[in-house]
Amino acid sequence: MVKTGSHSFPGEPAPLIRVRTTRRWCENSRSNRNDILMSRSRLFAIAMSLTLSGETVGAQLKASERGMVAQTIDGTRVTVDYSRPRARGRSPIYGTPMVSWGEVWTPGADEATTLELSRDVRIGGRAVGKGKYSVWTVVRKDSAWTFVLDPKWEQYHTDHPDSNAAQIRLHVTPRAVPPVEVLTWSIDSVRNERMTLTMAWGPIAIDVGVDIVPMYPTAITAEAAAPYLGVYSFAWSDPRNEEPPSTLTIERRGTNLIGRWTPAQFKTLQEFMLVPLGDGRFINGFMRGGELWAVNDESIWTFVMKNGRAQSYENRFGKELASKGERR
Repeated sequence: MVKTGSHSFPGEPAPLIRVRTTRRWCENSRSNRNDILMSRSRLFAIAMSLTLSGETVGAQLKASERGMVAQTIDGTRVTVDYSRPRARGRSPIYGTPMVSWGEVWTPGADEATTLELSRDVRIGGRAVGKGKYSVWTVVRKDSAWTFVLDPKWEQYHTDHPDSNAAQIRLHVTPRAVPPVEVLTWSIDSVRNERMTLTMAWGPIAIDVGVDIVPMYPTAITAEAAAPYLGVYSFAWSDPRNEEPPSTLTIERRGTNLIGRWTPAQFKTLQEFMLVPLGDGRFINGFMRGGELWAVNDESIWTFVMKNGRAQSYENRFGKELASKGERR
């Protein structure tokens, strides 16, 4: 339900009203049966009138149905839960009593839109802790909007929060889009360490970038990488594996440690990333097009060090030895 102040707009439901009879009415004597029937008829007429006028009685069709969008990246789940008002031919939407310029507005209807984070993230460069937040915007006609996350998430859309130190506040730039009939939150841009939340309704959309904190950071300094660089033998431990022995070259490329088989051990995979765990241990990072594609934390590479330099390694999948090799 889209409201400002305390007045409903045409076509939108008013606050929830429940109508029920009491057991005492049903215990009247037979002589009062006509009164009971009349009371029930009256109640039925009231319920019908509330429904036809847009009131919500129990679980019924709503003018603004609830929706949700969620995305998981690297173990971090981001969820937006919101109600979806429809334009229903009303235009313009912004700069009218529906959404007034300068208004504090939750991008949704009924209960305030919420954003839930399963792990800490960064939004607009600001650190945002795991948890649940209500979502608000300050809409402006000719300048950036203010996007607000408030830790008090169980709010009705007219209960605008006052500005406070616990809020996350940042500027977002509205952009023009083809008219959107039903208010929609989406997650269209998804990368290894970032996603973009988009809210669109009517002719306007806003975008909010969410940066994911990697569970396993891939960067390694030149100093930390130096003991592992070089060429090693490579052989599978399972004698049934028909792949020929090869060499494994480890090099630092950019800020990452890369392993490269010669010849390739797989038709579609010649290189992989060694993602550091510390203490001479790494996990397998699969690559496509020169970029990290997926991480397998069950595949562990453990290097044996001597005089500060790696001399050999073992690669285990779980507890099972998969491959091993020595420095050449």
